[in-house]
Amino acid sequence: MFKIVFFGTSTLSKKCLEQLFYDNDFEICAVVTQPDKINHRNNKIVPSDVKSFCLEKNITFFQPKQSISIKADLEKLKADIGICVSFGQYLHQDIIDLFPNKVINLHPSKLPLLRGGAPLHWTIINGFKKSALSVIQLVKKMDAGPIWKQQDFLVNNDWNTGDLSIYVEEHSPSFLIECTKEILNKKGKWFEQIGEPTFGLNIRKEQEHLDLNQIYKSFLNWVKGLAPKPGGWLSFEGKNIKIFKAKYVSKSNYKHQLGEIVNISRKGINIALKSNEIISIEKIQIPGKRVIEVSEIINGKHPFVVGKCFK
Repeated sequence: MFKIVFFGTSTLSKKCLEQLFYDNDFEICAVVTQPDKINHRNNKIVPSDVKSFCLEKNITFFQPKQSISIKADLEKLKADIGICVSFGQYLHQDIIDLFPNKVINLHPSKLPLLRGGAPLHWTIINGFKKSALSVIQLVKKMDAGPIWKQQDFLVNNDWNTGDLSIYVEEHSPSFLIECTKEILNKKGKWFEQIGEPTFGLNIRKEQEHLDLNQIYKSFLNWVKGLAPKPGGWLSFEGKNIKIFKAKYVSKSNYKHQLGEIVNISRKGINIALKSNEIISIEKIQIPGKRVIEVSEIINGKHPFVVGKCFK
């Protein structure tokens, strides 16, 4: 049985940890996850999915602000390997060097494409038709370590980032376990990343503001890429309206103002982009309200009027 220290925080992390925990070839001797966060709506402390699982299964866990602070604790465990999945914190080289087989990382992109903390968002924003799960070795440089194996998959054109996340969460655990066993049993070899790297860094606040000057394909990719979180927005009458679903309608023969509402129906709110390309907004969130289909509000009270403009 191989001893593992697991580093992770997200829902994806929890799903991978869960399958590792139930695999008879592994012993989870400790888990390292991010400190609890505070929900600013109700001021309550919210543990990560990973911490909740550890409490349920009585697994030893640590929540350091910096991983190096628990070096002595981890060293005592004499684990064979570290496994990192969406940990959300830099791992110091001294921590990586504690493990005979170093620390491996599951990264959901076709490395060296989209190194960084938001590869799923940028896969959709860039309109990629293909992607991959990559198991790599952690090194000092971000997501630049040698690759053990990659598992390619197709990206559905209708997916938003939430849909892609579901796919990754379903397929990552078994792939990670397969690679971990191969690495520990020396059945295979590492290979260096080939090609020019690109980056999928965390989405900045200003990038959440959707750009009406884009062509429709790029605009729709941004809508999908920012959905369901954090949600892209346009300003309307001084309020930020989040847009979670939209589709292309047609190119208009008339000259419209940028962002102008040209039609409102149960099917959606049609607005004009650059070059008079018309898109239909189908799912929105007005500040202080829940996310809803446009069809739900169209017969009731709403602020949208033909001729007025989103910005």
